Amino acid sequence: QVLERGFEISEDTTKYHIYVDVSSPQGTRELLEKLLQENHAMSHVIIGTTGDLPEDLIKKYPESMIKVVSNFSEGIQTINALLIQSAQLLKEFTCKITDIHHIKKKDKPSGTAKTFKSIMINNKYADPDIISVREGDVVGQHCISFDNEYESLEIIHIAKDRKLFAVGCVNMIKSIYLTDRENCVM
Repeated sequence: QVLERGFEISEDTTKYHIYVDVSSPQGTRELLEKLLQENHAMSHVIIGTTGDLPEDLIKKYPESMIKVVSNFSEGIQTINALLIQSAQLLKEFTCKITDIHHIKKKDKPSGTAKTFKSIMINNKYADPDIISVREGDVVGQHCISFDNEYESLEIIHIAKDRKLFAVGCVNMIKSIYLTDRENCVM
């Protein structure tokens, strides 16, 4: 079910206990305000919106019921895990993050590039530079490069088709659903 602007939360709406928000920071604010206000904070929320999100409302929501994801790609999720290890193992290297997207992309740098940077900083790595390029109709390319005097390493992700985001989102929903079933939360 798709919720439009000005939506109402009803019993019919809450029977779908996983909300996926890919709207805008304002749309995210409106959704969380309604869910919290109408005491539906036991509904799962997946926020795939990037930008200036309402952190105050996100923190009010039960931590086990909300996920903020800057990118639904399974490849990006793998890179996030690799970066945690890289931050520990490559402390003597400098790091640079490059994100390339289509010219209509609204945020610069991308939420994915910001997530990469946050992972590195949260794992006590020096603050990496981000270079953002907007050109043509590029779906999305990210490169994390590590460099020192003797060698260079790169982790590269190229999104070939926007469908990967839908597939990743559906897989995340399935994972939440299966976890709920195992824990009898439904």
